[in-house]
Amino acid sequence: MTANSFWDFSNALYARDTVEQACLTLQNEHGLDVNIVLFCLWYGAHYGSLSPAKMQQLFNFSDTWASRVVRPLRDSRRWMKSQSLFSSVTAEDIEELRTAIKRLELQAEQLQQNEMESLVKEGPAENSKHPPEAMMDNLLAYLKQLALVPKPQLIDCYQVIMDAMD
Repeated sequence: MTANSFWDFSNALYARDTVEQACLTLQNEHGLDVNIVLFCLWYGAHYGSLSPAKMQQLFNFSDTWASRVVRPLRDSRRWMKSQSLFSSVTAEDIEELRTAIKRLELQAEQLQQNEMESLVKEGPAENSKHPPEAMMDNLLAYLKQLALVPKPQLIDCYQVIMDAMD
């Protein structure tokens, strides 16, 4: 994986087989923020393990941004998919609006990722761990931040994503 910016890295990784489904499982079944998951991997691959202070800073920003911007857009888009409130609006019109909301959702996620990357620009961690170990450290630190036990299903999803990086 050669993408240097976090956004480029995320897009390249997400496009690989099995990654989208693993990310959606982490998001929809376990409540994880995929942008933080991807950041943990990107940072681990390029710089090493996140310090607890950096993890807290990233989490605080991302949780606020996602809860106020990204998730409301996603929730609206998903809700509209199953609604038939209108009698005079066509399904095509609703789908066009959903597509516009999806573009905004992706734009909001890109802004989130750009800010996340800038929060750690002051310098990488000094770390002698190999990237796979640092990536897993970061992912486990994220679970700890959420007070989640690293269940086998979570670790399996993490491993699927990490395996796709080769």
